[in-house]
Amino acid sequence: MTDEAKDTYTAITFAPVQGFIEKSRKLRDLYGASLILSYLSQQIVLAADKLPETTVISPANISIQKGMPNRILIKGHFPAETARKVLLTAWKDILAVCRNWIETKLSDYEYEWEREWGHWGKHTWEIFWGTGKTIAAAMEDLETRKLSRAWTAINWIGESSSLTGTDGIAFPGLGGEDRNPKDLTYRSEQGDIQKFYESLANITENQDNSQEDEPG
Repeated sequence: MTDEAKDTYTAITFAPVQGFIEKSRKLRDLYGASLILSYLSQQIVLAADKLPETTVISPANISIQKGMPNRILIKGHFPAETARKVLLTAWKDILAVCRNWIETKLSDYEYEWEREWGHWGKHTWEIFWGTGKTIAAAMEDLETRKLSRAWTAINWIGESSSLTGTDGIAFPGLGGEDRNPKDLTYRSEQGDIQKFYESLANITENQDNSQEDEPG
């Protein structure tokens, strides 16, 4: 490690965290959202811990995932692009598992949402990065960079999701080629959306009930 790298601190965070959490509608949603955020933070921390030229300062215990903060402080130079790649790779892995679960459990539907899952993978998170010769300088640089946001929002077709507040409502026909925004109304798709979510609820609710019935 060069003397310059030794005298450098790196601060990293990502967003939206509050918006991701506050859309939870049930306790299990809140718990799941918290686990996802902690997991994403931990992946960045573990990546930094593997490098010989960097040392993780905060969080102090990198082996405990639950409750891991999304603000990370590292001694040494940890490139912004590396942090972004680690976070987005972890997030896309989560999405792949979720998508595969849905399409496997509800295999009777014809899914036209390949492009939309790609958008969720690329544009859900914005990563912020700062550096400095002291911890205070790195944190100040991080906050300054947060003021000039470079996040790309997606212009979704149709109504927004009641869960996320920003994304299009996720249903099998979300990416259909025949969805013309000029004449598309939520009412025209409401039946298909409701049927899909009823099918999804039948699976998730039944799983929750079966787990509650299992002896402890």
